[in-house]
Amino acid sequence: MSEAMMSRKSGNCLRWIVGAGLLIGAAPWAGASVNTVKIGTTDATDGYVQSSGIVNTGNTRIEVGSRTDGSAEVEERGIVEFNLSGLAGMFSTITSAQFQIVDDAKPIIDGTLRNRISVSDNGSVGDIALDHIVGNGEITASDFNSAALSTVGTFLTAADALDGTVVGLTVDVTSQLQDDFANHRAFSAFRLYMPNNGWSDDTADIDVIQFQSQAFNNPAAPGDTPRPRLIITGTPVPEPAAMSILLIGAAGLLGARRRR
Repeated sequence: MSEAMMSRKSGNCLRWIVGAGLLIGAAPWAGASVNTVKIGTTDATDGYVQSSGIVNTGNTRIEVGSRTDGSAEVEERGIVEFNLSGLAGMFSTITSAQFQIVDDAKPIIDGTLRNRISVSDNGSVGDIALDHIVGNGEITASDFNSAALSTVGTFLTAADALDGTVVGLTVDVTSQLQDDFANHRAFSAFRLYMPNNGWSDDTADIDVIQFQSQAFNNPAAPGDTPRPRLIITGTPVPEPAAMSILLIGAAGLLGARRRR
């Protein structure tokens, strides 16, 4: 076999190897492969904080509104935090994120647990909004009024909160999770509250909207229970083997060009 023919065959073989390496190496990105994970809370990372500084965790419900502290009315704000550890090793980018929580449909109005009440009958509660705040793995008194990273906005109106129906609520928090991911935060945290003093009726009683907490759930079915949770979708981090093949293919291609 002539030297020229051997060179051509060698070159064709090299090009086939290079092409295969690039094709296999590119596979993790083909078809925009994505993964989805669900992250719940714990007893220590969901609860509520009072304006008086009292922190409540481990309860079956998260309260938003007001109650008496002796003879004074104090505001209550719900806090939920989600542990993001492991996401950096799982995703290269976050493409979408949803915050889910369940309105328990059992508001306490004028100190009485109600199954149903019309908002026109009572002005004790207002709409409920959601803030994105800095989390630290536990709920503290400072979470009550800490600076918001951003305001997601109203996600539950007073009328819907008081109509006596259990409602599963889903809120888009994609930009908030992308911000947490980009800044390498270990926790993603949110505050539920009634803006513009929507909680105050100037009476010494209890007026709160309740949400189901992690402790409310049936431990026999943790994946399907209506706990506060995040559903996050992202682009997977390429596997090391695929990256190695891609690099080998790229190196081979560079070598082939130099031979020419």
